[in-house]
Amino acid sequence: MMKSYFVFLSRNKGYTLINVFGLSVSLMFVMLIGLYTWQEKSIDKQVANADRIEALGMSFDGTDACEGIHHYVGTQLRKHYPEIESACGVCHNGTWVSCGGDYLSASLLSADTTFFHVFEYKLLKGDRNSCLTADNSAVLTESFARKLFGSADPMGQTVTIDDNIRFRVTGIMQDLDNTVFCHTDMLTNFSQAKLFNMANTDESFVKGGINYTGSSVFLLMRPGHSFIGRSHELTKFISTFWPHFQESWKCEVFTTPFSHLYLSKLDTNNDVTRRGNPTLINILMVATLLILLFAVTNYINLTVAISGRRAREMATRQLFGATRRRVFAKLVAESTLLCLVAWMVALLLAVVFAPVMGHQLDTTLQVSRLFSPACIGLSLLLIVVIGTLSGIIPGLITSRVKPIEIIKGTFVHQTKMVLSRVFIVFQNIITITMLGCALIMLAQLRHLVNAPLGFNKDNILVISTFNSGHPDAIHTFMDLLRRESCVAAASASMGTPLDGGNNNTFFFNGKEVSMQFFITDPYFMNVYGLTLKDGCKPQVHHFYINHEAEAEIKNIMGIRPQELLRKNPFYYADSLDTYGGRMNEFLIDNIQREQHPMFIDIQPHVDYPWAISIKVKGDPQTAFNTVADVFHTSFHKQMTDDDAKFADRIIQDKFHQEQQTSHLVALFAFMAILISLLGLVAMATYYIGQRAKEIAIRKVFGSTGAQVRRRLIRTFMQYVVIAFVIGSLLTVWLMQHWMSQFSYRAVWWPWILVAGAVVFAVSILAVFVQSWKAGNENPVNNIKQE
Repeated sequence: MMKSYFVFLSRNKGYTLINVFGLSVSLMFVMLIGLYTWQEKSIDKQVANADRIEALGMSFDGTDACEGIHHYVGTQLRKHYPEIESACGVCHNGTWVSCGGDYLSASLLSADTTFFHVFEYKLLKGDRNSCLTADNSAVLTESFARKLFGSADPMGQTVTIDDNIRFRVTGIMQDLDNTVFCHTDMLTNFSQAKLFNMANTDESFVKGGINYTGSSVFLLMRPGHSFIGRSHELTKFISTFWPHFQESWKCEVFTTPFSHLYLSKLDTNNDVTRRGNPTLINILMVATLLILLFAVTNYINLTVAISGRRAREMATRQLFGATRRRVFAKLVAESTLLCLVAWMVALLLAVVFAPVMGHQLDTTLQVSRLFSPACIGLSLLLIVVIGTLSGIIPGLITSRVKPIEIIKGTFVHQTKMVLSRVFIVFQNIITITMLGCALIMLAQLRHLVNAPLGFNKDNILVISTFNSGHPDAIHTFMDLLRRESCVAAASASMGTPLDGGNNNTFFFNGKEVSMQFFITDPYFMNVYGLTLKDGCKPQVHHFYINHEAEAEIKNIMGIRPQELLRKNPFYYADSLDTYGGRMNEFLIDNIQREQHPMFIDIQPHVDYPWAISIKVKGDPQTAFNTVADVFHTSFHKQMTDDDAKFADRIIQDKFHQEQQTSHLVALFAFMAILISLLGLVAMATYYIGQRAKEIAIRKVFGSTGAQVRRRLIRTFMQYVVIAFVIGSLLTVWLMQHWMSQFSYRAVWWPWILVAGAVVFAVSILAVFVQSWKAGNENPVNNIKQE
C-alpha cells in the first residue's frame, strides 16, 4: 500500500528532506523540553509528607516577599501551636572540608535534628533518628563522601572544617539532586550555625542580634491542619516575642506549601533553597509548540503545493474502485508514517543533544526516561495526532480530485497558494516576533551588565567563599599575593560592592535606621576605585559614609556623623574609629538596586574576611591560575571557578535567569528562521514550477528576466510585509510587559527593525535563487511541454 509513497519520496528528495528535517528537529525539542518540564515539576515528589510541609516566609512593606525567617520563630511556633507535628530550621554556609589531605570546597547545611523526620530523604548509612543529635555529627552526601574518602567507609571517620573544627561522620545520605534544596555536600547539627554567623542562632535572637531571613524554617503540619491563609494570626503571634517586628518594614509572615516552593516566585535570601523558572518553562513550551507548528505547516504547504504530482495516482485509484474515504485515509497514513520516521530521527538527535540542552538549562536531562514504556506510548500517541493533523488538509484536497479534472488539466489551477499564503504569513509573524524579542532581551541584558555602578569592576577577581581558618594564614596569603607580578592590588574585607556588604538595621530613640556596612583593610577602596569627596586618601581607623547615610544620621538619629560609632556600635567596627568624611556615590549589587545608606570602616587588617578582592594585570586566566596556586600553597585548598569569579561575571550571574531565557529564545528564533527558510525555498520552487507556462508566455511577449524576477520576489515579499506589521505590534506588546520589570532600560525599538530586516533578507535569499533560474530559463522549454 505504501510502495507508491516511497517511490514518490525518492523522486522528491527536497520535499522529503525538508519535511523530515523540520519534523525531526521540532520533535527533538518536544522531547527535550517535555523532559525538562517533567523534571522541573517533579521536584521533591519523592518526599512522602510534602503535602503537609509548609515553608515560612516574610513580606516587607507588603511588596517584597521571600522564603526564610529567623530560626527562633520555628522554635516558638512549635511550642505554641499543637497542630505543628514537627519543625525544622536550616541555614546554609560555604566552607572547606578535609579528612587529612587537601581541603575541598563544600556546601554545608546546618539543620535541626528533625531534618530526616520532616524530609524523608533516603539515608544510605546511619540512623535517621539520631544521626544529627550530637553537636559534632556530620552527614555527608554520597558523592561528597566519595570525593573525600574514595572507596573507604566514611562512617565514624573524622572530617575537619577550617583547620580546627572536627566532626564525626554519622551518616551517608543520597545526593539531594531532585529537591528544592541548593547543592549540598554536608549536613550538621544546627548548633554549628554559630561558627559562621551568630545572628542566625537563637542565643543571638534573644540578645537582639537578628538575621531576619538567615534560615529556612519548615513546618510539618498534622493531618488536616494548615497555616495557609492565616498570615495575620502568625504575624500577630510573632510580634509578641520579636521586638519591633512590624515597626521595621511592616513585616508579615506567611507559609507556602513545600510542593509549590520550587516554582514559586519567592526570593531566597539565605541560599538554603533554590528556585525554578516557571516563566522559562512556559516560554519553552510555547516556543516548542510553535516550532512544531512550523514543521506541520511546512508539511501541509509542500504536500498541497505538489498535490498535482500525485493527482494522477489518486484519480487512477478512484477509477479502480477506491473511495474518497480510502484515498483520504491513505494520505493520513502516509503523513503518520513520515512522522514516525521523523520521531526515530528525533530520538537519536535528543540523545546526542541532551547534554548541550541540559547545559543551557542548568540541569542534567535524564534521557533514559525517553525510553520508558509510558514515554514511548505517549510518543506514539503524539505521532498519531501530529500525523493525522498534518494529513487532514492534503487528504481533503487530494481525495476530492475527480478523474475528469486530471484529463482536462484543471486540477493544478485549484491548488493555488491560498492556504499556503496564510501559513507563510503566520510563520513570518512568529519568526519576526521571536527574533525581535530575543534581540531586545539580549540588548537589555547587555545594557544592565555594562551599566556604570560607580566602582571598578574590570579585572577584579573575588574569592567569595572565604572561611579559611587562622588569621595568620590569611595574612601570609595576602603578602604572597602582593608579591606576584600579575597582582596590582589585593584587599581582604567583610563585604564588597558586588555582594552589598551586610545590613545593619537598628532602632535609635525609637526610630529605625538601616545601613549597609563594609569592614575593610586599607587597600579596599583602591581595588574598587572608590574615592572620597574631598579627594584625600582614606586612612586607617577612619570610617566613611555616603550622602544617604549622612542624611539618616542627621535627620533620623539626630546626631553628628562623628558620634555614630560611640552612640551605636556596628558589628565588627571599632567604636574608637574616627569619622573621615563622605565618599563618592557607588551602587551595590547591580544597577537595579536603589541607592542605600552605606558605611565603610577601614581597619589595619581584616582577620576573618568574607571575601578577598584581587585586582589583576595581564591575561585574566593566567592570573587566575597564579592566584589558585598561591591559595593552595597557603591553605592546602583547591580554588575552583565556583570559589573565585571575576567581577564582571558576578554581575552577569545576577541576571542569570534573564540571560538564560534570552539565549533560549534566540535559539528557537534561529530554528524558526531555518525551518521557515527551508519551507520558503521549497514553496518558491513548487510555486514557480506551477507557473512555468505563465512565465514563459510573459517572456515571449517581451518581459525581461529582471522583470520576471522582480515580480516573483514581490509576490513573496508582500506576505513578509504583512507579517512584519503584525509581528512588530506583537513584539511591542510583549516587550513592553517584559521591560517593565527593569528600572534601567535600553532603547529597544530599533531591534524590531533589525529583526524585520533579517527576515526580509532571509526571505529574499530563499526566493532569489529560484527566481533567477526562472527568469533566465528559455521559454521554449516550458511551452514545448504544454
